[in-house]
Amino acid sequence: NTINARDDVTFDADSKSDVNSIAISVAGVVATDGLGFGAAGSGSGNTVTNTVRARVGEGSNVTAGGDMTVSAEDTSDIRADAGGVALAIASGDSAAAIGASVAINIVDATVEAEIAESTVVADSIDVSAEGMPIVNALTIAGAVAGSNDSIAFGGAGAGSGNYVTSRVEAIILDSDVTTTVGDLSLTATDASVINADAGSGAVAVAVGGDSTQTAIAVGAAAAYNEVSSTARASIDDLDGVRDTVSVAGSATLDATSTTDIDAFTLGLAGSLSAGSSDTAISLAGAGSGSGNYIRNTIESSVNDTNLTTTTGNVELSAVDDSSITALAGSGSVSIAAGQGNTVGVGLGLSITINDIENNIIAVVDDSDVDSGGDLTLTASSTAGIDSTAFGASLAVSASSGNTAVAVGATGTGSGNRIANTIRAGIEDSDLSTSETVAVDGLLAISASDDSTIGSFGFAGAVSVAASASSTPVAGSIGVGVALNTIDNDVEAFITDVDDVNVDDGISIEALSDSDITAQSWAAAV
Repeated sequence: NTINARDDVTFDADSKSDVNSIAISVAGVVATDGLGFGAAGSGSGNTVTNTVRARVGEGSNVTAGGDMTVSAEDTSDIRADAGGVALAIASGDSAAAIGASVAINIVDATVEAEIAESTVVADSIDVSAEGMPIVNALTIAGAVAGSNDSIAFGGAGAGSGNYVTSRVEAIILDSDVTTTVGDLSLTATDASVINADAGSGAVAVAVGGDSTQTAIAVGAAAAYNEVSSTARASIDDLDGVRDTVSVAGSATLDATSTTDIDAFTLGLAGSLSAGSSDTAISLAGAGSGSGNYIRNTIESSVNDTNLTTTTGNVELSAVDDSSITALAGSGSVSIAAGQGNTVGVGLGLSITINDIENNIIAVVDDSDVDSGGDLTLTASSTAGIDSTAFGASLAVSASSGNTAVAVGATGTGSGNRIANTIRAGIEDSDLSTSETVAVDGLLAISASDDSTIGSFGFAGAVSVAASASSTPVAGSIGVGVALNTIDNDVEAFITDVDDVNVDDGISIEALSDSDITAQSWAAAV
């Protein structure tokens, strides 16, 4: 294909996908004689698979009298809401209510802006690719059970699994490219986002019977979130024939990722058991947690290419600004009261697991580079994790005779890890060739790490036991644990390059200024 244009030439591909899903279920039953059982569940599964490509393809010859633009952009948006609520009331028998909601959301997007196996001449050339996949998930579940005889059980669970896989590339591949007046710009941007909220609440009440009264309430909320993306701005050679990229102005290659995961989970449970005689047992358990993972590659590179700028700079930049914010909370209240033995147990557990492991690379490899200005290679990471976990439990047991037992226990846990590889440099991975780097200005190579982890946990438990004629037993346990690790590899280098000629000096620096702030509190009464 041959294109000769008097003015500008533009290749543009855009895609916008929206999925909106709402699933709600409600169930209720009132039984006046016999078992009362109510169950409600809702769920949604949503998938978006997109390929967006703007491409100057094989064998093309393009000459533009003005500027040339090759751009591809994808915005994939999933919004999924799910809720389930159940109510069961029984008179003269047991009652059970179960509510659940689940959402599974998947985005798989490929965004390419590419000049491949072609010859291109233009005043200036701009190749850009941007991916913006977004997942918003909300799941809510509730259950209420009441019985005036025997057993009341309420159980509620809510959760979501959210997955984003994205490949965003702005590439010149096996092509001879020339700008006659202006600059060459390659830009790849990944802006993946997951927002996941899950909440559950369960209430069980058993009162009024003459026999043993048992109330059990369980509430759980969970979210699993994973982002795996690649953002590449690169000049590559795959066919073994070295191509030439000649730029009148500056050559800039930028790859950036701003991946963000925000997870909130909350579990609540309350139980009340009260009988006029015999034993009253009340159990409430609540738990919440999230697992959040980011696995990205951010790369700006020149590979097996002759790159020349006549008057301008050569700049390669790879920037990672990934972040995870996770909040998990739980609360439980258990009350047991009766004329005979009473037992009240309240349990709470909140956990967050957060992990970032990215590769951030700005490299010139096996290439001849002749810069008319400065040559700058920068790889940097400001990855951050902010984790909060809290839990509270209250257990009350009261009896006018015999033993009263109350146990309250809650725990919080947080595991946070950042393990990035950050590399900036010039190398020759093919020792059979001889490469030259010539810089009319300054050669600056910088690899930097400013990763941060902030972790806060609080666990509180209160238990109260009272008996008119026997010794009450009360026990409370609160445990908080936080495990935080930053283990990054930061490297700036020049390796196996035969000839490096620089007019204004060389700066090579590898810096790490990572920081961990952790607080974990526990109280028991």
